[in-house]
Amino acid sequence: MRKIIITTIFILLTIASTCFAFEPPNGNYFLLDYKEDFYYFYVNKASLCAAKVYQKDSPLYNDRLFIAMTKSYMPAFGTYDMSLWEIDIDKRLSRQRSRVIFDEKTSNVLSTMQPEKYFSEIPVGSFLDDLYLLGCDMYDDLMIMQMKQN
Repeated sequence: MRKIIITTIFILLTIASTCFAFEPPNGNYFLLDYKEDFYYFYVNKASLCAAKVYQKDSPLYNDRLFIAMTKSYMPAFGTYDMSLWEIDIDKRLSRQRSRVIFDEKTSNVLSTMQPEKYFSEIPVGSFLDDLYLLGCDMYDDLMIMQMKQN
């Protein structure tokens, strides 16, 4: 129960922090190996989190979750967005918990997205596939680091 509360608080704080992240990527971000024509995807190192689902009535019971905040630039449209993703490592699923699209020049919010309720499959070769692989590589290290902090 304690881990569920801690994970929920972390997610809420991360969502709130996306609204104040108007500066371009700095040392906390790294370019994910994925560039698609006019899209550049960055991952916020400070946002990386690992969790395990302990709710017995959940369809994700006992699954490992990887949580990350991303920033993607779309120079062709003059916009960038901040998104919070949950990746189910065991079932290879993802859902977007939040997305805010900003104007690149003024940093004004252009639109927001409601959180997705359900997980969907991760397409092979997509940005989410790279994020999934990153989660698979980092999950154990993140869990150990988080346990030491508690």
